[in-house]
Amino acid sequence: MINYIAIFLAFLSLVWASRTLNFSKRSFVVKDSYNPLLDCLNSIKRFRRTNSEQINVGYLDGLIQSYLFSAFEKKERILIGAIIDTVKKINEFKSKAPSVAQRIIMETLLGEEYLPAPSENDYVLGDIILKNNTKRDWYDLVVNEGITISLEFREIDIFCLIGTFEPRTYEYYGETIEENEFIQIKGVDIEKYVNSFTKIDPPDKMLSYYSPFELFCSSFNSDLIRELNKKESYIQYCRDCNELAEQVDMLSYLINERIRWLLIPNYFWKKSYKILYRQVVNVWLKMYGNDKTK
Repeated sequence: MINYIAIFLAFLSLVWASRTLNFSKRSFVVKDSYNPLLDCLNSIKRFRRTNSEQINVGYLDGLIQSYLFSAFEKKERILIGAIIDTVKKINEFKSKAPSVAQRIIMETLLGEEYLPAPSENDYVLGDIILKNNTKRDWYDLVVNEGITISLEFREIDIFCLIGTFEPRTYEYYGETIEENEFIQIKGVDIEKYVNSFTKIDPPDKMLSYYSPFELFCSSFNSDLIRELNKKESYIQYCRDCNELAEQVDMLSYLINERIRWLLIPNYFWKKSYKILYRQVVNVWLKMYGNDKTK
């Protein structure tokens, strides 16, 4: 009898040791494979749409080339590849975002009747020069509505080039080309330009205490944002950002489910029981929940 008890206890010890060893192996797999991936996904989640800083997916690129990649489920592998592709599109926009914002500023200021025409010597507003003295790029300033405050604090400068357009003729492959060439006369700071040439009749008496430039600044930021929202490249960028958030959330969920399955004993059965129990309760409520006769 004693021998049987000893054998049984030894068997239990072996089972316990085996489970402990398996748990240690699983913990190692989680620490070595899944934790770095979750850290990468969390860093992607924290990216800001409102600056041009690139999203780093170097870990995912390396993961695809490693032997660990084949250990992931097919859906997880597809999501990893999709995240890399989406990030590439987002980074592509971010790389050109400062020049897009710069173009929007110039197009807005040079737009028809946005700024007043110079009222001297038949001069015209021919061009705009932008100068950025901050560490923030133009996209950051536009999308975060920081243009006017930066103008007021002289962190950026906008110069209006005043001059005339004169006809110019030149030969091009034997053909005579005529065009108007802008001849710059002087450059004027935008504050001085707006205050000098703008005639504003404020509908509100209180607005008469503000200078034309202050009234100009009150709407300039929102005008730039409105123009940015019309750009197809920016519209697509916003779609890509939303798609990336969905992809990262889905992959994070799948990885966390895999970790629970590895570390929590009988997790599959416990989860299946909870799902089945919830479904049974829902069916019962549909059948008897609205029965007012009871």
